[in-house]
Amino acid sequence: MHLDNTLVGLKFTSNGAPNNPCVTAKMFLENKPAEEKLVKIKKALIHCIGADDDLSEFYTLAKEDPILKYVVDDLYGMHTTSSGDNVFPDALLAILLQMAPLKRSNEMMDCMIKKYGQASEFDGKTIKVWPLPQSLADIDPQMLAKECKVGYRAKSIVKLAAKLTFEGFPTS
Repeated sequence: MHLDNTLVGLKFTSNGAPNNPCVTAKMFLENKPAEEKLVKIKKALIHCIGADDDLSEFYTLAKEDPILKYVVDDLYGMHTTSSGDNVFPDALLAILLQMAPLKRSNEMMDCMIKKYGQASEFDGKTIKVWPLPQSLADIDPQMLAKECKVGYRAKSIVKLAAKLTFEGFPTS
């Protein structure tokens, strides 16, 4: 994922239990960042995996709910995650999910990642991540529509990418 505009490979290991959580994250970076940037990346990572979330209020409420109490039993400790410090992956996902069956949306997402995503090699694996807006801001929407079969969505994708890249629109 991109954290503080840096592509970071992540390998998570659970060293705890739901009542005593402990997750180790090993980061793989192309270059060693300055200490200040490393601190920003660590803070972004903590936020992305929800490690700074206080879920106690939810659990108090959910334990009394006739439906949610089963969710608490089955999924205790689960957190939501975010895509880092860039809204583009979430917005791109929303566009690709429009008016399409899940199978078709998955095909479009896979194509966008394969053709325009950035690859990272770490821990013996190559992983491609969602594209950054800069990689789509200048392309012809008709070409994108044809390459990834995204249809009418191509115009929205390129407009959004251009707005985020060239107009200084907030990205987090």
